[in-house]
Amino acid sequence: KYSVESQVAILTLQDINLNPSILNFFGIILLILGAIFILFALFYVNKSLSKKDAPFIPVVFYSLVYMTLYPIILITSLCKFLKGGKHLW
Repeated sequence: KYSVESQVAILTLQDINLNPSILNFFGIILLILGAIFILFALFYVNKSLSKKDAPFIPVVFYSLVYMTLYPIILITSLCKFLKGGKHLW
């Protein structure tokens, strides 16, 4: 309300930072590698996404959830691996 009366811009383009950081590139690389891993796993177990009876929507939803949690799983497993010790299955 006050910015309209005083004729001041609410948001200027100088306030927005669009410079990518290394974390953006790392996230994109993790997203791509996760998608490749999921597709490889689906083709390995002979699941075809092109069939009429294939559950396309649940597979896509599961893939998005898994890819969202993938960095947390990766960091946790890497920390456990680097600590060493005996791993029981």
